[in-house]
Amino acid sequence: MTQKTWFITGASRGIGAEIAKAVLAAGDQLIATARKKTDLSQFESNPNVLTLSLDITDEAQVQAAVAAGLEHFGQIDVSSIRKQSKYLPKFLDPVGSRAYC
Repeated sequence: MTQKTWFITGASRGIGAEIAKAVLAAGDQLIATARKKTDLSQFESNPNVLTLSLDITDEAQVQAAVAAGLEHFGQIDVSSIRKQSKYLPKFLDPVGSRAYC
């Protein structure tokens, strides 16, 4: 089975955190984002995780987060967007990410 790379917004709590935990339990890679990177401390010791601070309403931050994820893992296969963002599809669609909202 091929390891996938997931991009998850709102990964610090609630359903976003639960999806993130399931991704890691499946052996996949995770780009975990939240407004405050410090809220993602539960994931920072895992080598299969890149944690990033992200305000999904800020286009430059979205572009930088997607670029950082691609640089770190080389691909983004799946995205789970917990809140609507007009910018995430703009940067995730071109890299072939399947989106789940």
